[in-house]
Amino acid sequence: MTNEPTTTILEALLDGVWVIDARGLTTYVNGRLEEMLGYARGELLGMGFIDLVPQDQRSSAGASFERRKAGASERSEWRLLCKDGAHLPVLALTSPIYDHAGQMSGAVGIITDLTAQKAAEQKSQHTEQTFEYVMAQMPCVVWTLDLDLRFTTSVGAGLTSLGLEKGQVVGMHLYDYLGTNDPNFPPVKSALLALSGHANSFEQWWNTRYFQSNMEPLRDSAGKIVGTLAVSLDITERKQAEDARRDAHDELELRVQERTAELKQSEEHYRELAEVNRRLLAELNHRVRNNLFSLQTLVKLMRDQHADVTTFAGSMEARLGAMTAVHDLLAVEEWRPLEMATLVQRLVTELVAIAPHRAEMKITGPRVTISARKVMPLAMVIQELFTNSCKHGAHSVPGGRVRIEWQALGDASRVCLNWQESGGPAVTKSISPSLGLDLIRQFAAGELGGSAKLRFPPEGVDHQIEFSCT
Repeated sequence: MTNEPTTTILEALLDGVWVIDARGLTTYVNGRLEEMLGYARGELLGMGFIDLVPQDQRSSAGASFERRKAGASERSEWRLLCKDGAHLPVLALTSPIYDHAGQMSGAVGIITDLTAQKAAEQKSQHTEQTFEYVMAQMPCVVWTLDLDLRFTTSVGAGLTSLGLEKGQVVGMHLYDYLGTNDPNFPPVKSALLALSGHANSFEQWWNTRYFQSNMEPLRDSAGKIVGTLAVSLDITERKQAEDARRDAHDELELRVQERTAELKQSEEHYRELAEVNRRLLAELNHRVRNNLFSLQTLVKLMRDQHADVTTFAGSMEARLGAMTAVHDLLAVEEWRPLEMATLVQRLVTELVAIAPHRAEMKITGPRVTISARKVMPLAMVIQELFTNSCKHGAHSVPGGRVRIEWQALGDASRVCLNWQESGGPAVTKSISPSLGLDLIRQFAAGELGGSAKLRFPPEGVDHQIEFSCT
């Protein structure tokens, strides 16, 4: 490299440059390559380029050098060994150099540092994995179509209720999946609108479930529409609640008409019906707020207890599973007051499968009914007691015993629940505060309108939860 203008240009490049002779030995490197690899120029000159490639890539690098000897230019990615032992990811654009006789006398390579690009790729991969994890928890489906209305994406936990696996319909035409090409069928109409540039939404009953979908155009980086993007949320329970409310409203309207005819639009009668409707709406509102408050309480207590989103999500999933089981039980009972024994037996049946060891369970107590609004927080308390037993108590070793007993207090509007364990590991030291114990105390004092006495004698825990059952 004796041409001074050319050398000056090479030294000004932001990419590294090296020149090797026909034997593969370095004859020139620019300053940028020195910076990238951490070597002084004198250390690199005369070094074989194969020596800068990690052992696991040398066979491939040797084959690449032979192709260049045959006159081929190459674009390839390598890892180069830096002086400090680090591996630098690079893109190498290499071309052969010929002498005056037309024989290959070496090669010149332009070396681009891919560190930032690789880091961005890893971040993108992490973001994609996080998205996949979140989508696996949400009761929705995210799906995309191309310009021909063929599925290009389908992910989300909502696929389960449709009997589908992730990506199962990718490549299938929307018409084939729906079984119709009617342009007025809501999903088809929505997709066609999105392809014309109009975001829209629709609701559709499909495969025993009700979905609310938001559809919008999918654009490339230049803003050109290349397909559609839709998010479909499973709103079956909400629609069922709306239908129940509508049915109740229709029934009330019928009663109003009948009673109006009988009482000639009695003002007192109207007030009575209005009050009934108000109570129904208030009760529905309270149930929704009650469940949201329970979830809010869980999030507030758990958000500072976990170091990463994966652990937080796993812990939340276990507790939301218990809430779902109780919600299903209440739905079967049509949100009427639930017997204490039915609730406890159902929870024990659901939870015993996660126990490391099955303790001997004894469940006793008089017939007591718990109002629907108190069932969920009481279930969360019992779930936490069972979880702690699996971690530290009678369910953590063979031969453990658990006694669950309750008594009605006073006029039976309050209940005292006792949770006693024996046969488990001896309690030899004071119990430090934990998320589970905080949850029990919070639910007992808050939503249950009572108190929790958590005792830890050496022979096993002896907890007492007093609460209002109305």
